[in-house]
Amino acid sequence: MSISPVCRFTCPFVIAILTAFLSGCGGEGSAENTEPTEAPISAEALDKLPAFDALDGTTDKVVHLCAGCDFSMDGKEQNPIEVGGYTLHFCNPNCAERFKTDTNKKLLALDAKKE
Repeated sequence: MSISPVCRFTCPFVIAILTAFLSGCGGEGSAENTEPTEAPISAEALDKLPAFDALDGTTDKVVHLCAGCDFSMDGKEQNPIEVGGYTLHFCNPNCAERFKTDTNKKLLALDAKKE
């Protein structure tokens, strides 16, 4: 049994095209992680976290009061953000998402004095 001349030319060509396609050839890199990276948190903002943590009477690296509501509402475990080794709980997902838009700026604007 012999291989036809057409197959000798076509088969390697098709295999090369399929290999290039399946391996993602194109030189544009991977687009797997398309989410924006968060801006870095300044040392000044990180220095405020222990005071925010203590507002609920415990220092457990969890800010239980909602930072998005100026600590006037209880946060929920279902709506966390991790910042500088602390977990901040927010009252609802929208509040957490708004806080994520510029975490550093929002931390700097907060005051740990609870009224």
